[in-house]
Amino acid sequence: MDTVKHLLPLIMQASLMLLVAAVGLQSRWGDIAYAFRRPALLARGIVAVDVVPPVVAVVLVLILPLPDPVKAGIVLMAVSPLAPFAPAKMLKAGAANSFTVGLYVALMLLAVVTVPLAIQILSSLFGVDMSITPAAIAKLVVTSVLLPLLAGLVIGSIAPGIAEPAARIAKLAGSIGLVIFIVPALIVLAKPMLALIGNGALVAIVLVVGSGLAAGHLLGGPEYADRMALAFAAATRHPGMAVLIAKANFDNPKIVPAEILFLLTGIVVSGVYQALMKRRAPASGAAGVQPRA
Repeated sequence: MDTVKHLLPLIMQASLMLLVAAVGLQSRWGDIAYAFRRPALLARGIVAVDVVPPVVAVVLVLILPLPDPVKAGIVLMAVSPLAPFAPAKMLKAGAANSFTVGLYVALMLLAVVTVPLAIQILSSLFGVDMSITPAAIAKLVVTSVLLPLLAGLVIGSIAPGIAEPAARIAKLAGSIGLVIFIVPALIVLAKPMLALIGNGALVAIVLVVGSGLAAGHLLGGPEYADRMALAFAAATRHPGMAVLIAKANFDNPKIVPAEILFLLTGIVVSGVYQALMKRRAPASGAAGVQPRA
């Protein structure tokens, strides 16, 4: 049993890295700086991803009579942007690789500053002694985002002929690994998560996720696929980052079920949004993922 407990987090980390590497295999080096060359897009991304969900989360936990660990789980997820599977969802929405990779990399690099700043603001607001160092966030960003993305870019540059099949294999392996991790986690955490459904936590989570979807859709720009992609980016929060912050500041295992419930609810609500948007999509359809030249 102890071996399984140690193995499952490794499977999750490897799976997420494979999903990011798959995006790198489909991308070009110039995609990385795309958002930094477009400050208006970057500013809209910051508002949709880093401002709206945390603000909505704070307002809701101040209003709703939720247990403190649940409040902490919701707020920590809201300030933790962009899970590693977010780029795959953005590409699936039809956004170009440059838009997806450029915005994802830019926002994750900025998270080294924005997340510790958000934690400091929350600490002052709630009168709780919380902090997270930029170095801790930077380490997470490098290991979970930059290294696998760069690995995919390097392999795709050296051997472009295998980039597309390698991306499919990495995506499939990453998805299978996530299922292997999620199923046991659901079994273990099912009871505490179900206990949260009737106390207002689920309603709060749905509203936070919905605020991200709405902000991303409104701020995504004129292209239909870009609006969907930014909506997914704003609604997809990083559970690894939230757990990292929780472990650094709290010794309360009840926070984790709230974070996992947030993750699963975000996937479901985003799926509903995607289904609704596909029905309303323009006749021409989304542009789709740009193939590697």
